[in-house]
Amino acid sequence: MTTPATKQTEGPGKGLAIASMVVGIVAFLTGWTPFWGLAVGITAVVLGIIGLKKGGEKGLAITGIVTGGLAALTSLIFTSIAIIGMVGSMAFIDAVSEEVSTQYEYGGESTTDQTGIKGGMYKVGADMAAGEYVVIGSGYLQISSDSSGSFESIIENDNYTNRTIFLVKDGQYVEFSGRAYAPSEAPKVDTSDGELPAGKYKVGVDLPAGEYKLVPIGSGYYGLSTSASDSSDSLVSNDNFDTERYLTVQDGQYLKISRATLKL
Repeated sequence: MTTPATKQTEGPGKGLAIASMVVGIVAFLTGWTPFWGLAVGITAVVLGIIGLKKGGEKGLAITGIVTGGLAALTSLIFTSIAIIGMVGSMAFIDAVSEEVSTQYEYGGESTTDQTGIKGGMYKVGADMAAGEYVVIGSGYLQISSDSSGSFESIIENDNYTNRTIFLVKDGQYVEFSGRAYAPSEAPKVDTSDGELPAGKYKVGVDLPAGEYKLVPIGSGYYGLSTSASDSSDSLVSNDNFDTERYLTVQDGQYLKISRATLKL
């Protein structure tokens, strides 16, 4: 009588070899992914080596080891590139932050940086120096004798477009929008298109002395002064106009244009 053959139980090695091959294929397909491909590839190699030692199918285990190794190597390259990129980005961000945060100190309080004084309310002599400033931007300007907010405290105020120029003294309060610059640091006026838009300009700095044509946009306005201050004492002439007109300006004067352009 023939004795039935006993079914041999497969060891854990075959399962590990299969797992190594599957994980290796997954790692090979995603090996370009930083960190992930490296981790999965190494896992495939480890499973394959253990599978071989435990008697797993050699072909499956080697497939897992090879694909996992290639994936780990590929991912290591991409991971290195990603780390270098992140370090470089952080260094760039730190450099930019340091440059932006570099501030000029005045009166024990930091109010300016390399791009001028940001819009806000300041006390002259405490937050910013007295003198003339060029403001780039559009908004509202008010210079006051105190911080009460009363109508009586207002020395001058104005709504401006594109740019304006103001003059302040110690003890006054100034409020503006945009950014204010010392005249020597202010961005240069762009005259490439042959005209100046609405704004306030200094003759001899922003445009040469001479005769110019003003072209209204609807109902235009101009004001010509001997000072950056809009006080009546410094006013040379001003006018509202609905049609084109000519105006002669001299060095050192200040020209304000509203709802109009100046042809150069």
